Amino acid sequence: MCGNVTTCGRIGISITLKRAALGTEAELVGRKVRLHEGGLAGRGPTVWQGYVHIDRRRLGLPAWWDGSKPVRYLVLHLKIHYPTGTAKGAVRVQLLPGWG
Repeated sequence: MCGNVTTCGRIGISITLKRAALGTEAELVGRKVRLHEGGLAGRGPTVWQGYVHIDRRRLGLPAWWDGSKPVRYLVLHLKIHYPTGTAKGAVRVQLLPGWG
C-alpha cells in the first residue's frame, strides 16, 4: 500500500524459524512489533509477520525512497518462546522499500 512512499511510517517484519514456536516478541527502534502466525504455505507457527509504525524522520528517511541511498540498517530484538524455553537475540536487518 505504501510502496516507496515513507510518509505512512509502516514497516513490515517477517521472520521464519527453523522450528515451531509458541509465540514471539519483537522490538524495532524501541517500538514493540506485534507478530502473528504468518501461515505461509501451511508452515504454521514457524512464520511470524507483523507491522509497526515508526516516523520516517526518526529513521532519517526522505518522504519517497527507493532503497538505494541512504541505506538503512536496524536492529531487530527478538524473544522466541518454545515449549522448552525462550531464546533471545538481536538481528541486524536492512530496511527495504516496497513490502508494506
